[in-house]
Amino acid sequence: MDTGGAADRDSSLSDEDGTACRGLGRRGDGARLPGLGLLLGGSSSSSSGASTPREAEPSPPSAASAPCRPGGAAVTAGGDGPGGAASEEASAVLVAAGDAAGKPSVKRKVRRQWAFDDEWEVGGFDKEVPNPALEFPFELDPFQKRAVRRVERSEHVLVCAHTSAGKTVIAEYAIAHALRQGMRTIYTSPIKALSNQKFREFSKRFEGVGTVGIVTGDVAVNPDAGVVIMTTEILRSMLYRGDKGLNSVKWVIFDEVHYVNDADRGVVWEEVIILLPAEVSMVMLSATVPNYEEFAGWVGRTKRRPVYTVHTSYRPTPLRHFLHFQGRTMPLLDAEGFHCEAFHKIKEIMSEKKKPPVRKVKHVTVKFESRPFGMTPLKAGAVATAVPPEEGAAASSSSAAAAAAAAEGGAPRVPTSSAYVVDKVNADDPSKPAWRLGVRPGWVLVAVNGADVRVMTLDAIQQAAKEAPLPAMLDFEVPPKDKDEKKQPEQPHQKQHTRESRERTETQRLQALLRELQAEELLPATVFVFSRRRVESLAAEMPNIDVCTGAEKSKVHIFLKDAFERLCEADKALPQVKFTIELAKRGIGIHHGGLLPLVKEAVEIMFSRGLVKVLLATETFAMGVNMPARSVIFTSWVKHDGARLRPLLPSEYTQMAGRAGRRGLDEVGNVYLLCGEDAPDQKQLTQIMTHKAERLNSRFRVTFAMILQLRRGGNGVKIEDVLGRSFLENGRAMRRPSVRRDLARRVEELDQIPLVQCIFGEPLMEEYAPWETEARAVGVQMHEQLYKPHVREKVFCPGRVLRVFKVGSFASSIAVLLGHGGGAGRSLLVAALLPGDLPGAEGSPSASSDCAGGSNDTEGGPPVQVQAGWIARTTSVTLEGVVQIFEQCLDVGLCRSALAAEANDNGASAAADGGAVGGLLALGRELLRLASEGGTQPLVLNKVSRQVDIEAHDTLQRQRRLQQLQETSRCHTCPLRAAHFEQSLMRSSVAAEIEDLDKELGAESLGLLPQLHAREKVLQALGCIGKDGLITLKGRAATEVLSGDEVTILEIVFHNVLDGSTPEYVAAAISAFVFPDKVDEEAEEVPLPKPLIRIRDAMLQHHKRIENLLREHGVDVDPEEPSRMCNVALMGIAYRWACGESLANIMPDTWLQEGTIVRSIVRAEELLRKLQDVAKLLGNMKLRQVFKEAAELIHRDIAFVPSLYIQ
Repeated sequence: MDTGGAADRDSSLSDEDGTACRGLGRRGDGARLPGLGLLLGGSSSSSSGASTPREAEPSPPSAASAPCRPGGAAVTAGGDGPGGAASEEASAVLVAAGDAAGKPSVKRKVRRQWAFDDEWEVGGFDKEVPNPALEFPFELDPFQKRAVRRVERSEHVLVCAHTSAGKTVIAEYAIAHALRQGMRTIYTSPIKALSNQKFREFSKRFEGVGTVGIVTGDVAVNPDAGVVIMTTEILRSMLYRGDKGLNSVKWVIFDEVHYVNDADRGVVWEEVIILLPAEVSMVMLSATVPNYEEFAGWVGRTKRRPVYTVHTSYRPTPLRHFLHFQGRTMPLLDAEGFHCEAFHKIKEIMSEKKKPPVRKVKHVTVKFESRPFGMTPLKAGAVATAVPPEEGAAASSSSAAAAAAAAEGGAPRVPTSSAYVVDKVNADDPSKPAWRLGVRPGWVLVAVNGADVRVMTLDAIQQAAKEAPLPAMLDFEVPPKDKDEKKQPEQPHQKQHTRESRERTETQRLQALLRELQAEELLPATVFVFSRRRVESLAAEMPNIDVCTGAEKSKVHIFLKDAFERLCEADKALPQVKFTIELAKRGIGIHHGGLLPLVKEAVEIMFSRGLVKVLLATETFAMGVNMPARSVIFTSWVKHDGARLRPLLPSEYTQMAGRAGRRGLDEVGNVYLLCGEDAPDQKQLTQIMTHKAERLNSRFRVTFAMILQLRRGGNGVKIEDVLGRSFLENGRAMRRPSVRRDLARRVEELDQIPLVQCIFGEPLMEEYAPWETEARAVGVQMHEQLYKPHVREKVFCPGRVLRVFKVGSFASSIAVLLGHGGGAGRSLLVAALLPGDLPGAEGSPSASSDCAGGSNDTEGGPPVQVQAGWIARTTSVTLEGVVQIFEQCLDVGLCRSALAAEANDNGASAAADGGAVGGLLALGRELLRLASEGGTQPLVLNKVSRQVDIEAHDTLQRQRRLQQLQETSRCHTCPLRAAHFEQSLMRSSVAAEIEDLDKELGAESLGLLPQLHAREKVLQALGCIGKDGLITLKGRAATEVLSGDEVTILEIVFHNVLDGSTPEYVAAAISAFVFPDKVDEEAEEVPLPKPLIRIRDAMLQHHKRIENLLREHGVDVDPEEPSRMCNVALMGIAYRWACGESLANIMPDTWLQEGTIVRSIVRAEELLRKLQDVAKLLGNMKLRQVFKEAAELIHRDIAFVPSLYIQ
């Protein structure tokens, strides 16, 4: 238990170690520092656990050595959990923070690390856990022993291991650990199917030890049991309500905690972890992720207790991966590594397939009974032209080109060595029989009356044909035709690889692979298919696959008879039920989200019993129920994720492939990738199979339900605190210790900078300094443009009057340009008029200016006294030191004289050179006259360049205004102006850093704060939150919903849209808020009665108004979210169901699947029960009765058949 600092942590949830760092107000020296605060201490803690010597864990700090708060309270690094683990293994640094009054600095420990990788040597497990809370019939793996040891110490533990590695062992031990102490355990799962399965498992495991309960949206069995299984959403609702049942909870087990990555539901996991009481310990079970330490660190920092990570890549049953390509199975990945030769083998197979087949030459004998024959041979060296014979005379009836066409590389193809190749056949003269007898161009004459003529010359062959007695028997060889010769343009309906043909080929290859696995006794197998439609079509297209024995068929029959016994006759006749029974008799099962829950559970149980040996399933089977097989088959490694077609992520592949191999039954698990017609992409497959899994990323977002629940109060948590503790803000939280350290240092630095002591006794520099700072920056960009070569000579010419400054020397002062410095730099030589007096001059102040004129410039020439209180001196400034450019130009001759004074930097020489000094003095007087009379005018740009940006005119006006403001201040003529300005600048710079650091520690730096404010404005516009920020009655009613689009639902209730409606209409209307599936736009909707059409239109109108409000106030919304939140596509089906129609009667009229309809009906019934509480809260008992009757109407038949796991 946390024994110290709990009150501090609860009162300042967003602060890292429970202490406020806000609002010191006015400091001891009188300076106002808005929003500044100092961290004074942390929460106290005590330690009760001792580390073992072999762990080499750091000892906890003793109370005597711990630094103290004012008042004597010891300050340690955060609160510790049971066993003193927080102080035992805290990684801390000491930070010195002096207070504002200059008191001695107090050393404070700031925790740097919250996650610790557990590498404890497991050899001492029996000594550490001499009396285990739960015995196992097998030796635990090292990672299981480490995790069990942490559970025994009641410490947070995150276990990352592959699928089927045995993570459930740790969950079971935590349950037993709590039961032994007379406390409870909550087991959360991401999906309802997994909750049902765990209820069945734990009921058997802890029979006689403790009771097991389950709470889901529609089921509540033993909710007060020692072990309660529920979805994470149910636990969140309990935390928001402040359920008293949480007081006796010892452990919360998060199964599949990597669901925090889920785009839609990941926020729920973060909310629950943030809201859980500090004394509740957590077991988090996750797949392997690369940044598990970062996630564990966030959990530890959020709960103020260390989190121990147990990570293993060990698989109890190793996997072998194969490519199955065109009937051949090739190893791809195993213990020896990745086999790239599999891809080389596929390329060989593909190249063999591409080789042209050997084509047989056809022999034809033609009987000629008259001469002339009517055919002409191809002359040696001639090239025949192919002209279709139907186009004209026999003279053009030639396609000898076909006979001489290029077989390869364009070489003539002649099947024999005969010199007689028919070139033309006369088709017009019936007295010439060759064409009528079928002879065609390209044929080769090889024999005349049985005599071989292939070795004869062309002339000899022609002579033999003429002299042959009639009837003459001529033998021809007909060369094979090239497929490309008569290739017709491909029609859209004649594509070689249509979806139907590809699917047929895929089915045939899958059947062949399954028969191969059956012959090698590698069943059962799970076949992953990434389409519900394809799952069912594949199963239907394999009628000849039968993997069940006679005894197994009998068991299937008995089981299904019992499982479906409670269905009515109409439901038993549903196509899906009949199809499942037919498949199961052959040992085949299907599993996807569109199945009826009862059917899905029946398939799962048969698969776990070995009755179903071939399971065709979507990926949800791998993400939920834990049912491994001997083999896993992927029909594809690309899937459509709702937005695009993409390759599987490494984590997705690992999760599904991990279902291969049953621990204790199989030596290895086999994974097969079924390839299509084309060779697989080697790079793509390599990334999928060998790259690291995706990082855990926060999906935290602000929701209306979150705002309303926390505004309602009851748990003492502010919405800003929840945002600050989210995983999304983890990086910010990790920076907090260093930010606090920097804040303390800056505060100490500010104390060491003295305040400006004005000789006039007035704090005028605080007003003057911002003007000076702005004046230095406002014209920089314009001066850059004016210094370009095409305008520089006109603007920066000798004699030009400027206002310049020099950092560390003097503040902005009027000056005259004397010339340009040498080299490639942009140095300007100027004579500046500065406030001050030379030593010994009349009226010289005794103030402590470091140098004459309040200037520290050691590079300029000697000054001259212009008048009492003013001096002139030459110096150099950079272009960036130019504050303002004026239209006036002074005498160039005086400027040349002043340059001589600049050159004579020796005091004696300068005195001797009266002309030079006189020139500088004259310039100084002229500058003083311009300054005192206000005779300076801004530069006129149209006389200089038309290319200068038009914004420069605004810059000139602003420069003029700043000049006037500065010249009215007494600081402008003060000789201490430069020193006081630098001093003020240092203080303001440090104060600004302090304010920024203070903001980073506060809620102002939260990234989601703008979205929070935007959603709060929407809620205010809807009347759910008042102007004072307090939740209204309407907002309290919305907190009772917590599902669907609670805002639109409340608008419908408050605007009386459902008043006077029958329960049937109400049930149909509510179904729109529980049906998030995408709608086929081409599908026909089930017709609605007119009253229901009115309700539908009103609902859509309110939903559209809220959508416009979201857009108006800048709320970030997924473009598809509005259509999911209020989807009226199910209303017709829901109405017919509420009217008593059977599902079998409804199915022929809809494109939706049975499981989708049933799931939505169950959710609608749950929402109707919540709306009864809303109506009761509003005092509308009539509407409450309608909601009740609507819920009763739809609560019937197959939609609410009890789960097979809970019987």
